[in-house]
Parts: sequence; C-alpha cells; structure tokens
Amino acid sequence: PILDVEHRFMGTLAMFTDITERRAIEERALNGERKTRALLNMTFGLVELLSVSGVVLDANRTSLDFIGRSLDNVKGIAFEDTPWCDHSAEMQERIHKAIADAAEGKETRFETIIPDAQGRIHAIDFLLRPFRGETGEVVYIIAEGWDITDLKEAEEEKTRLHAQLLQAQKMESIGRLAGGVAHDFNNMLCVIMGHAELGLSEAPVNSPFAGDFREILKTAEKSAQLTRQLLVFARKQSIHPVIMDLNESIANLLGMLRRLVRENIQLEWVPGSDIWHVLVDPTQFDQLLTNLAVNARDAISGTGTILFSTGNRTLTEPLQFASGLASAGEYAYLSVRDSGCGIPPEVMEHIFEPFFTTKEIGKGTGLGLATVLGVAQQNQGFVDVSSHPGEGSDFAIYFPKATEGADRISDST
Repeated sequence: PILDVEHRFMGTLAMFTDITERRAIEERALNGERKTRALLNMTFGLVELLSVSGVVLDANRTSLDFIGRSLDNVKGIAFEDTPWCDHSAEMQERIHKAIADAAEGKETRFETIIPDAQGRIHAIDFLLRPFRGETGEVVYIIAEGWDITDLKEAEEEKTRLHAQLLQAQKMESIGRLAGGVAHDFNNMLCVIMGHAELGLSEAPVNSPFAGDFREILKTAEKSAQLTRQLLVFARKQSIHPVIMDLNESIANLLGMLRRLVRENIQLEWVPGSDIWHVLVDPTQFDQLLTNLAVNARDAISGTGTILFSTGNRTLTEPLQFASGLASAGEYAYLSVRDSGCGIPPEVMEHIFEPFFTTKEIGKGTGLGLATVLGVAQQNQGFVDVSSHPGEGSDFAIYFPKATEGADRISDST
C-alpha cells in the first residue's frame, strides 16, 4: 500500500491515509495519455484532437512539424484559427460547418490550401470524425489531414494531357477534311479558270464580257491561294526544302514586309550571330513570314513595334510547346514579337485552327496561323507562342539544324 503521512509537529498525532487507489487512477490516466500520444504519432497524417467546440487539445508530431509550431503554440486555439486551415471567409464558413456536423456525430471532410513551414503550398484533405464516450455522446473530434498535393497535380496533368489529345485529334480531323476539300475545290477552280481563259481569248477586245472573264480569273486565283493555304495546313502540299540561312532569307524579305505594315508601325530586325542553317522550303518560308507579319500588324490598333529576330537553341530533352511536343535537338529559330493587344487564354487554344478568327467578317480568312503551323510541321519544325492580354505576342518558329552535307531535297509529304 502507498501511504500519505500527515504529521503534526505539536503533539504526537500521526495520520496515515491509503492513497493506493488514487495513485492507480493517476497512473492509468498518465498511461492513457501516453497511449493516446503514441497513437497520434504512429500515423504520417496530420492529426489533431479537438474539443466538441473545435478547440485544439492535442496534435501529433507530423502535424506540428508540418506548420513549424510547438503544441504550446496551438493548444487551446480554435482549429480554424491555426495554420492548418485556410483563413479565407469561404473556407472559415466551411470549417465551422464541418466542426458543427462532427459535434453532432457526423463524419465530414473538406479540402484546404495551406503553406508548410518552408512556405510551400499544399492541398490538404481533412476528415473530421466524432469520438464518443462510454455513454455515446461526442466528447472529442479527431481531425485527420492528408497531403494530396501530388495527387491533385497528377489529376491536373492528366486533364491537360487529355485536352491536348482531344485537340490533336480534332486538328487531325480538320486537316483531313481541309485537305480533301482543298483538292476537290482546286480541281473545280481549274475548270472554272480554263473556261474563263477560253472565253477571254474568244471575246472581242471591246466586248463587255472580256472584263467579266478577267474578274472571274482574278477571283479564281484568289480562291486558289486559299486552297494552297489549306493544303499547307493539311500537310498535303509538295515541298522542296533547301539549305537556308534564316538571317539572309529574312533580310531579303524586309522590303516587302515593310510594305505590308502600316506607317505607324515600326519594323525592327535584330539578326542573331552564327545562326545554324536549316532545311526549309523557301516558298513556304516566305509564306510563313508574310502571315506572321500580317498577324502582328493586325494585333496593333495604333502605333506599335514588330520585332524580327533569330537565334539558336538546344533542347536537352523533349518539351511541350504550343504546337505540340518538340523533340530534343539543335534548332535555329525565328521570333516575331509585336506590341499589340495580346491573346487571351480562351482564344489561345484555338489560334491554329483553320477558319478561326477574331477579326470582323470580311477582314480575315482565319488561315494565317494555321498556315504558319502547317509550314513549321511540314518542315519538321514547331511553333512556340508567348502572349498575355495587353502585353503583345511572341511567335517563335523552330526549325531543326541542317546536318552537314545536306543537299536539296524534294519531298511530297
């Protein structure tokens, strides 16, 4: 037995009280607290023990290390006021409801976004579970949180890749349709132009029909240009790549490009040094450069600047760009940067689709950037786009570095 001795100095009375049962109760309570803490620390989750009103009573080591606090820093504080919770008004309301539901005996869960001790942002999934006493009433609430940041990022990546797959499939279907229509339409244009030329040759010089035939030929030729752009997009146009110097090719076109832009737009040219040669169809390159210049011009409503530049870039690993996945390798690139209105995110995902345009009816065909993409892809290159509303756009066209000894190639891809 354990005795508690009371001794009175004045006199000879000594009283002995048996406190064995009380000490046993205290020991059981201490052991229970030790077991509870051991259980709390056995899990890798963020575990907090709350009162039915939502006040923090205890927390495991994992959750304390996560926020970089000691138990004394959070004990006695309302759970929603701790670093484990987002303090936005909307989240506070959700947490209050979750605690109230748990106090009534319901399991509830919510997600919150919080920083860890190092300031890194994490997504945490919390489950609040009621803990009942011997009589069945809720005496505690156990809050258990799990870091789902990696899972959320994986889901977002999966969604992004799925969207890219759907976009690629849609573009492939549009390409097949565009290519088929362009071929058939081109055949019909040949018949129209043939009859118009025949009629023009037989019509008297002063005949009013001569002007009509010339107008038919003029319109048919413009239509033929559209079919050629469609064929480029569909990658069904025969190409004849040659070894090209990007700086030289752009310099030769500067005069024509300056005539394309308005007088209130300044065209700047900054050639890179030691630019690698590329293997590209020169006619298609001229078409690509013209479309990029027109696209940049139309993005500028008043005065502005269009900057042409070139450079080299080595990709050490495959990278995802606006036009798709680019293989590792050495590339020479052409950049066309404008100071225009920029491209909003909801428009960006459609800019390479044929016939998609934000211009007024009659102001554009919607084939400019589709043609740019088609030229890049047909010449084994790719397109990268950087743009923000109000900050202009930067289109970079990458072509693979030509191998040494490469000669003129004729390809009907």
